[in-house]
Amino acid sequence: MTTRWICLDGPDGGGHSTHADALAAALRDAGHDARAYHHEPHPDGAVGLARVVHYERSRVWTRDPRELHAVYVLDRGPWSGLVHARALEAQDTRRLDSGHSVAAMELALWWEGLPVVMLDVLGPDGAPDDATLDARLLLRGEDPRESHHERAQWRRLAAAERWPVVDTSGPREATGAALLAWALRVLA
Repeated sequence: MTTRWICLDGPDGGGHSTHADALAAALRDAGHDARAYHHEPHPDGAVGLARVVHYERSRVWTRDPRELHAVYVLDRGPWSGLVHARALEAQDTRRLDSGHSVAAMELALWWEGLPVVMLDVLGPDGAPDDATLDARLLLRGEDPRESHHERAQWRRLAAAERWPVVDTSGPREATGAALLAWALRVLA
């Protein structure tokens, strides 16, 4: 069996966890042997290289999975380490412990051609709606200011990589339909 990986990524509060589970279920309903994969949260205080290495280690199993499925829907993927590192470097260009080189190496070695869709919240004008993302993070008890630098990096990266962006501001069903259509295209 060939295992395929697809990735839901983007700024914190975009709905990756919710939609990874729903997309895996929708793919199963469409006849695919699909499972969602969620990273364990990073340890408190892990930033820079420590955070990048934590997430990279959590994906080691993907190189030799014990339980094979045809499709894994990643709730965040290897790009998240690179975004985290770039956000740190944007705040301090002299920073040497961002984890940038480790994240870039993981991408180059293991994840070439990984299909990615970015989940974001867009306003009526199609521009990013940071107020809604902030509100979602506050509801989870998180300080939204900690994610602002990463949001900018996600949006730059999505534009540079020409990833599709799915707006998660509407009903879950509409987001789910858009994600299923994308996944079926990339898996065809």
